[in-house]
Parts: sequence; C-alpha cells; structure tokens
Amino acid sequence: MAVSAKGDRMGAVETPCKSLCERVDELIQPQGESWPLRHTSTTHDAIAGLISRSQVLEEAIREIALEIQKLAAEHEKLEAHTLDTS
Repeated sequence: MAVSAKGDRMGAVETPCKSLCERVDELIQPQGESWPLRHTSTTHDAIAGLISRSQVLEEAIREIALEIQKLAAEHEKLEAHTLDTS
C-alpha cells in the first residue's frame, strides 16, 4: 500500500502534536494535595496554589510556542523544497 507525500507530512505533524499534548498534560497535572483548592484552604495556601498553577501554565505556553515555531520552520523548509522541485 503506497503512502502519499501528503500522508507522510501529516504523520510527521501528528506525532509532534501528540507528544506536545502529552507534555502539556503532564505539566498541568495537579501537583500535591493543594490542588484542587478546597473551601477549607487557607488564603495563603490558595494564593500559593494559584501562583504555582500559573507558573506551570506559563511553562506549558512557552513549550507550545516553541513547538509551533519549530513546526513552522519545518513547514517553510518543506514548502521551499516543494517549490524548488516544481
């Protein structure tokens, strides 16, 4: 069974996306017993938990941005190669 060049490219894109989604899921998993916040949490604990959660989300956003940047560069190279061979 033959696989088209487009199919190859889609597979290449799906794998990094899947691994990126898995990495983000790992990053945003609740850390410790302080999450989710409970109505019995102290104000200090609640603020500390929200700060921690915010930092984790910022890290996840940075990783997503870097992965998008890398995929865009790969796409540009592929497009340039496709135009060169036309």
